[in-house]
Amino acid sequence: MKIIRTLFLLLSLFVLSASAQLDGVGAPFRSEGDPDQVFPYELVNYTTAGHEYRMAHAQAILLGRVTQIRELEGTDKEMKWVADIRIERMVRADRPSLEKAKTCFVRYFPVGEFLENLKEGDRCLFLLRRDTTTDSGLVIPTEMHLYPVSEEGVATRFFKNMPTAEAPELQQLPLSKLVEQVQRVKRRISMEDQASRADLVMIGIVGDSRQGDGPNSDHLFVQLSPDRVFKGDPGKGLITLQLANNVNRWTIATLSRPTFRKGSRILIFANKDPTLSSQGPGNPAGETRWTLPLGLHSTWAVARSTIWRRGDMPRSHEEVFEDLKRWCATR
Repeated sequence: MKIIRTLFLLLSLFVLSASAQLDGVGAPFRSEGDPDQVFPYELVNYTTAGHEYRMAHAQAILLGRVTQIRELEGTDKEMKWVADIRIERMVRADRPSLEKAKTCFVRYFPVGEFLENLKEGDRCLFLLRRDTTTDSGLVIPTEMHLYPVSEEGVATRFFKNMPTAEAPELQQLPLSKLVEQVQRVKRRISMEDQASRADLVMIGIVGDSRQGDGPNSDHLFVQLSPDRVFKGDPGKGLITLQLANNVNRWTIATLSRPTFRKGSRILIFANKDPTLSSQGPGNPAGETRWTLPLGLHSTWAVARSTIWRRGDMPRSHEEVFEDLKRWCATR
């Protein structure tokens, strides 16, 4: 069993290394003496940026105590180990039912020191995600999504200041400081959350785009032709997205805005802006204007067979369409 776990860990590390953004994974370090050698400690980001990346992508974050650990029988799920948790504090919840919950259970695969040694009675801060490939249950993706917490309120984590070939150190810090860091990091909103908040969810084909002038000089206007609508009413013909920031100016805000290539297909989660849609100097005709509330993160690229955005694994059209139909039908 130990050998199988080790092989699974090594395989997981190499798979994760294929994406520079997934779970805060950095580019592999190459040894000067042997350029083909990759050190496993370079395949996981143990720096502050890596920890904050995982915090931003967690759909639920809670402090709790493990009350029972069991292995699921008769299932083909890879993560078939289950930890029942008594919740002490809900730091972040992605669903109203979870906000009120006193207990929950999470699945995981016991690879890595923290997860291999997880036992009943352990108190931890958990960074959790939804398993969208099966039942949308909560899972602990890796041991880096787990912070053991002592009775005195001291949290432990793997940490390095820089991505080097050396093993990370075990760093201890007050739980209050770790929670403050979680609350400071802006959450990366999931597709399900965006579907619940957006007025319009649709796939559109990018048409003309132009930089505004006069009172709209700091806005970009993009026209989209509706291709498939999951939620809301785009009306007849083209819709207009109005996005803040001038593409001709080098600003941090501009970097967070999506780019649009004419003829490409994109999935958008947009809101109707009543102010921008009102008739006035910036909108003489009173045309309906749509905005992207999360900027770059409110758009997903639609490829030939997959839908994706940077930092997320590509998903098939069929899978995304089924999810969107279900999520949008319940709103």
